[in-house]
Amino acid sequence: MVKINIRNLERNLLEASYMKDSRIEIKLSGDTRIGCKTNPLPLPSKEGTVNLNDIESLGTCFTYRIIEAGENLLVRYQEPSNVPFTVSKIVLKTFENQNFGWTVRKPTGQWSNAEFDDDY
Repeated sequence: MVKINIRNLERNLLEASYMKDSRIEIKLSGDTRIGCKTNPLPLPSKEGTVNLNDIESLGTCFTYRIIEAGENLLVRYQEPSNVPFTVSKIVLKTFENQNFGWTVRKPTGQWSNAEFDDDY
């Protein structure tokens, strides 16, 4: 499951149900390939937490195994320039109830280390 914290939501959202070219990507440190990526993120109806927990929203991350990644987990948040909301935090929760999270400072397309933290 992926939890996304949404802030600064503009009220005049587009008619689409998702934000084109927005996604979360995950890979292991040292790997040249992207391990998995979500499908385009849904447009939220309100500020707060949005849960991505089905294959439709998680894309290839639905089956990606991060349980043994530890400190080797790299994440990247991509968004288009016209996104009508701010993503402030993203948490990856494994089926084994481990949490990896990171605070989104400014989406730059750069890979960041995810932090293992059960308190996310």
